Amino acid sequence: MAAAPIKVLCVEDNALVGEVLARKLDGNPDFVWLGWVSSSEELFKKVAEVAPDVVCMDLSMPGEDAFAMIEELRTRAPNSRVMILSGHSSQQLVEQAIDAGAWGFLSKAEDSRMIIQSLKSVAAGKPVFGGWIIDFKNNVPPPSGQRPLGGAPAAKTSSKKARSTGGLLSVFRVFRKAGS
Repeated sequence: MAAAPIKVLCVEDNALVGEVLARKLDGNPDFVWLGWVSSSEELFKKVAEVAPDVVCMDLSMPGEDAFAMIEELRTRAPNSRVMILSGHSSQQLVEQAIDAGAWGFLSKAEDSRMIIQSLKSVAAGKPVFGGWIIDFKNNVPPPSGQRPLGGAPAAKTSSKKARSTGGLLSVFRVFRKAGS
């Protein structure tokens, strides 16, 4: 028996990004494209109507606090998972998104195949950050020294403590909040 298609809703103020994502997902049998919205008001109304599996959300939307939207989604739609797709990326933004309840964070510069795979991973309960697909059920951490946010090579850290308290600690927050 085939798995049910993943229902995806996009939150994006740039119509072009919403249209490109629609074209990539609409004809794909693994997905049900639920459309895109451009404000929190539209988001919460649409989420109540269609119950998405994954909400693909931009961080930078005029007059909106994306982190507050993510937190509100956790209350209003606890079965929906948020994946950030943003033109802005930094360790601080990723950590804020995780603390708010996001399951993934990708740069808009990522290849469309990576975005599609990441949507599938997030829907399956596997957090995705900057091109890493982290599968804790199989105990596979993100590869050391590989592509962090935006696809740039990982920076070397001189401190063992700095390396050990970085991204992985943040990823574990998702599981603590999700109760896994």
